[in-house]
Amino acid sequence: MQGSSNMLLAVVFAASSSGCFDPKPADTACESATEIPYDGIDQDCDGADLTDVDGDGYDSVEAEGDDCDDDDAASHPDANETAYDGVDQDCDGVDLTDVDGDGYDSVEVDGGTDCDDEDADANPDATEVCDSIDNDCDGLVDDDDPGVTGRTMWYADSDGDSYGDASVQSPACDPPSGYVEDDSDCDDSDASINPGATEITGDGIDQDCNGYEDEYLVCADGSGDFSTIQDAVDAASDGSFIELCPGTYEEYVTIEDMELTIIGGGDHPEDVVLDGHSAGSAGFVISGRAANVTLHWMTIQPGSDAAGVRVEDEAVATIDTIDFCGSGWDGSLYVVYTDGNCTVANISRSWFCDAPRAGDRTGRRQAATPNRSEGQQALSEAGSAQ
Repeated sequence: MQGSSNMLLAVVFAASSSGCFDPKPADTACESATEIPYDGIDQDCDGADLTDVDGDGYDSVEAEGDDCDDDDAASHPDANETAYDGVDQDCDGVDLTDVDGDGYDSVEVDGGTDCDDEDADANPDATEVCDSIDNDCDGLVDDDDPGVTGRTMWYADSDGDSYGDASVQSPACDPPSGYVEDDSDCDDSDASINPGATEITGDGIDQDCNGYEDEYLVCADGSGDFSTIQDAVDAASDGSFIELCPGTYEEYVTIEDMELTIIGGGDHPEDVVLDGHSAGSAGFVISGRAANVTLHWMTIQPGSDAAGVRVEDEAVATIDTIDFCGSGWDGSLYVVYTDGNCTVANISRSWFCDAPRAGDRTGRRQAATPNRSEGQQALSEAGSAQ
């Protein structure tokens, strides 16, 4: 019996690979098994079924996850989509074919019509505009596209002085050769005539295109073309423009059968004063059927027994933005006497020439006047129409 016991003990020890007794041998068949993904069975005994084959951290849609391609670690819900490659990297169900989100697929994919898929303003339904881009994807750009909008009007500059002729125009995105954007040249055959030219007095030519053939500057201090208004009137021709420097002119002025515009050159009407009171007469006497005179932007002080302006013998006069001051005929404030055709606008009256612009017949001006820029604009338009 003792010999049999020893033999059994030797068999038990021989069965242990470690030389020690192991009451529960390892399940080597389980550990070496190949895991089958998504079947709900833990073949390799690691405690879970395999649901993320590519190891990108997202379970496959086969295992109720959200990884649309569990064989590609670059495809999952947080991946960056690559446009036009036919692959749905971010698992939103489609490839990216409309990068700019304007509702049109790029021409990079079959059936796409968007010629610039990085610009939402460029697609087949966009409006072609002047911007050097094929906005409506018809293959035509700017002026080559008959449907383009936003063209600029360009004007012919035949004399090359950078001022265009308003009567010769062409709409285009880019200026045609020999055209400019300006349209203010009154003689496009002569480069010395344009709004930027210097007017030459007395030559009968409107060099600066302001509507007046001759322009004269009158300054009481002698710094202009003339020192008195009457001298300028006597030298002027029909259609002339006379500007008065700020100051006081102690004279009365007679104008017979002439077309003239006389304007004060100060910032306010009271900066230029025609003092007919010192001469004992009206400020201006305008007469003759051919007379057509505009007076603008000055103060007139008539003589003690005269009107500020006399318009006689069917003459035509426009009196605009004039201040009349001082007492006249019969002690009254007599502004205009006329038996002709006289238009009066924006005048003010005061009993005293140094009166403020507020009050009544005790010494205030009774009407406000517009600013000088408005008056100059009105005269400029009137001159251009002559």
